[in-house]
Amino acid sequence: MRQEAGGTAIETLFVDEGFGMLDADTLDEVMAVVDGLREGGRCVGLVSHVPDLRARIQHRLEVHKDARGSRVQVVGAAEPRGRRLALLVTAG
Repeated sequence: MRQEAGGTAIETLFVDEGFGMLDADTLDEVMAVVDGLREGGRCVGLVSHVPDLRARIQHRLEVHKDARGSRVQVVGAAEPRGRRLALLVTAG
């Protein structure tokens, strides 16, 4: 990833783009890439409203909006031994 970024190391990546348009097979491919990045030591954040992603990602931030404003709920706990997380930021 460093070469594609002009020599700059990218340790954290947030993606907010069209997961709702993906079929199940393509979503599986995307999740395999996300898992590979995470296992390689990167933190990956996905911003999505896709319910299937909630089921696939155990550690996530959920944003809930009501008449008083928005609140963030942390779902899941940090993984042991300092492993990087894949986070899903959702609006519910």
